Amino acid sequence: MAAVIDPQLFVKSISVASPFFDPDGGGRFKLRGLCEALTLTRKDIAAITGKQPQWFQDYWADRFVRTTDSEVREVIEQLLLIYVLVTNLCKEEAQSKLWLRLPNPAFENRTPANLIVTGELPRVRDTLIDLMTGGVPA
Repeated sequence: MAAVIDPQLFVKSISVASPFFDPDGGGRFKLRGLCEALTLTRKDIAAITGKQPQWFQDYWADRFVRTTDSEVREVIEQLLLIYVLVTNLCKEEAQSKLWLRLPNPAFENRTPANLIVTGELPRVRDTLIDLMTGGVPA
């Protein structure tokens, strides 16, 4: 069963992700900055979405870019949620990156970043929600 996050907590914390999305831009994101904050590469985002790394060339600029691909947009939105959750949990960017890159016993000593790249993003998201809401990760 998926973890549930308190909507008020989410609304309060979404401002954390504001450097990576344009709330007035109708689906415009700074994908490169978001990926770097999550310790992901263009090759990683390609693996997550099933696209070729070259497909993300325009998205890798340091500016807001609108996505017209609904599947890519959904992945970006999920990555934004992961960013918000891990940032709120760890409080500092360096600690967030460390959490994403260190082997974690809760994930059979795999890293959360590796789980995200290999298609287990919901597991990482649900674990973060459980940790933030005082639950025990599944």
